[in-house]
Amino acid sequence: MKNPEEIDKLVDKKFLDAELLIEHAESINNSRYLAGYAIELALKAKICRHLDVPDLFSKEQVSKNDVSSPFRSHNLSSLMIYAGLHGKHSEALNDDTDYYKKWQLVSNWKPSLRYNTQYCDRSKCMEFLKAVNFFIQWIRDN
Repeated sequence: MKNPEEIDKLVDKKFLDAELLIEHAESINNSRYLAGYAIELALKAKICRHLDVPDLFSKEQVSKNDVSSPFRSHNLSSLMIYAGLHGKHSEALNDDTDYYKKWQLVSNWKPSLRYNTQYCDRSKCMEFLKAVNFFIQWIRDN
């Protein structure tokens, strides 16, 4: 990954790929998997901006103590904190039931979904993609 702008392009690409994959019944699980990466990358772009780091994972940015390791997390709740969005996120979770429901859909996403062999229902996956799209925009706007 490079700078936040390049990460943002990856976000859009991953989400577009997720939308395309859901059109093929055998690719619904892959769609959910890629969409989850899109929200993760959106948060990582936000972290770069929040910390004023041009390249969060650059070897030049990483010290002997590897300060970037917390930001390599896939945990969306942790990344929300690192991105400086914890306060707004917590407030929205408490005050907005629609926001809360959408977060419940996306917050349990994990990279290990790529190994999931259970079929994901198309309507549930579409709902997941809509929630991911909502959060990508919310992250960019806040």
